[in-house]
This record gives sequence, C-alpha cells and structure tokens, in this order.
Amino acid sequence: MQLDPPATEPPATAGAVFLSYASQDAEAAARICDALRAGGIEVWFDRSDLRGGDAWDSKIKKQIHDCALFVPLISANTNARAEGYFRREWNLATRRLLDMAQDAPFLVPVAIDATREDHARVPEEFLHVQWTRVPGGDAQPAFVHRVRHLLGGEGLAESSTTSALRSATQPAGKFSFRKAPVSPRQRVALVSALLLLAGGAGLWYYQRSSDSPDAGEIPAANSPDVSLGDTVPPVPTTADPRPSIAVLPFENRSDEPKDAHFAGGMHDDILMQLTKIGALRVIARTSVEQFRDTRLSTREIGGILGVTTILEGGVQRAGDRVRVTVQLIDASTDTHLWAESYDRDLTAENLFAIQTEVAKAIADELKATLTPVERRRVDSIPTKNLEAWEAYQLARQRLAKRTTASLMDAEKFAQKAISLDPRFALAYSALAETLALQIAYANMPERATNERAQAAVEQALKLDSNLSEAWAISGLIAETRQQIELAEHLYSRAIE
Repeated sequence: MQLDPPATEPPATAGAVFLSYASQDAEAAARICDALRAGGIEVWFDRSDLRGGDAWDSKIKKQIHDCALFVPLISANTNARAEGYFRREWNLATRRLLDMAQDAPFLVPVAIDATREDHARVPEEFLHVQWTRVPGGDAQPAFVHRVRHLLGGEGLAESSTTSALRSATQPAGKFSFRKAPVSPRQRVALVSALLLLAGGAGLWYYQRSSDSPDAGEIPAANSPDVSLGDTVPPVPTTADPRPSIAVLPFENRSDEPKDAHFAGGMHDDILMQLTKIGALRVIARTSVEQFRDTRLSTREIGGILGVTTILEGGVQRAGDRVRVTVQLIDASTDTHLWAESYDRDLTAENLFAIQTEVAKAIADELKATLTPVERRRVDSIPTKNLEAWEAYQLARQRLAKRTTASLMDAEKFAQKAISLDPRFALAYSALAETLALQIAYANMPERATNERAQAAVEQALKLDSNLSEAWAISGLIAETRQQIELAEHLYSRAIE
C-alpha cells in the first residue's frame, strides 16, 4: 500500500505502481519496490512515503484511484488473515475496475510464495488476470520488464509474452489463455523470462537434455497449454506424466555455522544434477527455499508444491571428512522410499561423486531412465579443486541476494574460484552473470561492465561449449545491448 505525497509536492505521475501487502510481507514488498525503482519505475510504497500528519485512509484511497498499476502481494500471510487493511485496498482496487475497459492493464497480482490460486483468499477479480511468481520478493529483471511493458499500455489479456511467462512460473488458475503467434521480440522476452525466473539469470535450475522432448525442470506444478512459437519448446501441461520431486534445503549439521554455505552448495548441486534428468520434473530452488526450517509436514509441502516426492538431507563437515545423509519421501503418505548416508574424505571428486550417486539412486527409485547424454552430464566433474568449488558456491549465494554489496562480494568469490582453477567454466559463467546483474542492481557502467561480462562468458564457452548457463548469460548480455535477433539465437541455444 502507498500514500499520496503532501499537497506541497508535485502530484504523482500516471505511471506509478501501488504495492499492497500484509504487514508481515513488508520486507518482500521492499525488495520488489527497490527492483522496480532501480528499473526506472515509480512506486508508491508506504514504508518510504508515509509522513506524519497524513490523513492515512483518504490518502490511500486517492492513491489507488490515481495509480497506473495495482500490485497486490499474495502470500500465506494474506491467506491467514481474515481481516486487514490490505483487504480494504484490494476491495477499493476491484471497485475501480467497474469504470475501466476490460482490456486495460491495472491489476497485477504477485504471489511471493507457493500460495496457489485455487487456495488463495482473494477477490474474484484477481483470478481473471495473469499472476506472477516472485518468491520472497526477489524481483528478477524479467518481472521489471513486464511491469514496464504494462505501463506502456499493453493489456494483460493481449500479451502472449506475459501469458506464457505466467504459465511458466505458477500453477494454472480458473481461466485459460488463447493461443497466439509470437513475434521474434516477444519470443526473446519470453525466453529470457523463463531463464531468469527459473532460478536466476541463466539456466541454473532450468536445464534440458539435448535429446529429450521434455523440459528438464519447471517450477510450477501445473501450467496451461500455451503456444510459444516454433523455436521455443512448449510448457508442460497438467497431464505431465513425469515423477515430480522437490529438494528441500539441506540442514547444516556441522559444528561451525559458517559451514552453512557448504550445505547450501551440496543442496544446489544435487538439485542441479536432478534437473539434468529429463524424465523428472524438479521444483526450482526459489520455490523450495521458503520451506527452510519449516514446521509443515512433507504431505503439506507436497500439496503446496504439487509434487509426489520430497528429498530431505543434511551435511556434516568435520576436518577432512564429510557426511551427507539424504532421504526420499512419498509426499502423499509421508513414508520413506529410500535413504542413504555417505561418509567420504573431503575432496572435490568425492563431493561430485556423492551428488552423482544421489541423482542416479533417485532416478532408479522413481523409474526415471537416463539417456546417454544425460548420464554423461550427471557424471561430469566441473572442478577438482575443493577451494574453487567453495568459492563458487559463495559467489552463487551472494549473487542470489541481488544487492549492491552482495553482487560485489559475488564478483570477488567468482574471481577467487577462477584463480584457483582457471579451467572452471561455471565460475566464469557466475562471474559473467554477476557483472550483468550489477548493471541492473548496482548501477555499474553499462558498456564497460557488459564488455567484462562478455569476456567472462566467452571464456566459459571456450572451456565448455555446451554450458547452458553461459549461453543464457550471453543472451542476456545481447538483449541489454538491444541485439534482439542475436539474443533469440543465444537463448534458443541455451535451451537446446
């Protein structure tokens, strides 16, 4: 929710966005606000604009009446509250719709956790437009692009790109989308949205086997059937027959709290190994992160995420030894399907061997057959240097925070990983991604930073020409340079 500036200040422009949220979601709302403002979009946000003496209720009513887009943040917190001022804001927004054309963009519902449309306590009008998933308020550039696109006057119902974006990032609701041709520019925006929202810039958690007809990982449990054009693979429908799995954040069982990044790295790598198996549907990291330290049962988590199985695990590091324990659980019955404990010497080769064994064991348990290409990818070892792997994991975790300070730290850790292993392709890709995001989140000089990112991604591809993450970052760099056709080619190559 957002308040009107005092009468002594100039009136707000017609391009402003109104954020409406429950007080428990203020931090997520602040992150979304910061991302939109960094993208040059005006946002009315009460934590920054509330001033003493304002007539609170009347100011909010005026802001809702005058705003260009109304963005309600939907979550487990809003679902849990039968009353709240945000509900008054929601009702005021739906009343304004009575005076608006049906195809005019106004409502932009945003779910900041796994709350599903069919379980959401929202006005009926919220179910008639596309929802966007922004877990934890971590607004990716694709989301900012979408908001800017809507502020340009293109209606929700008319944008096949935003329809496809919504279908790729959340379950289907009580409505459907018409199939429509997709222009090259729309296709690029769609592909970049898929790459960015699947777990960061690039295909970090959205990978695909070159000989598999199915996407390697889709974060949503269900998606409507949307035509995406000839060169973009279709989003799986609700009839997706593949076994589904969510890998919950691993527990750090070491004595040192600083080893949390080590457990997080093992979790990320095992999740990534599973996404390489096209016969499995794997939920993205951004969707499972909300269940860290949760008290919900695996049956409840499975219902929220729409999966049949859940993998839990823990990592204990002690001196030059490491123990990794994992257990696969049937989400519908809350019973164990498989469990294993791995005790190994602490070397990079052993860590990757554990990850490979876990992925293959889960595939066997779920009757998911690996193709020869997938087996080679699962067996690959990105680096033999343990310190380089740890530095890379720290870079990834800093990168995910999307703040100026964290992105600067991410660059340092990526550079450290490269210095420890100059042939570590993923480290170059992480460096390129960090530099590309610094332009959007840290206001770094665009031209010089893009050139550094381009050099890093070229080195990554020189070391591994099939590294999907690097191809995706190449597409992102090309898109920021307005090289639309090149970006389309690079994004398509990443998916391949």
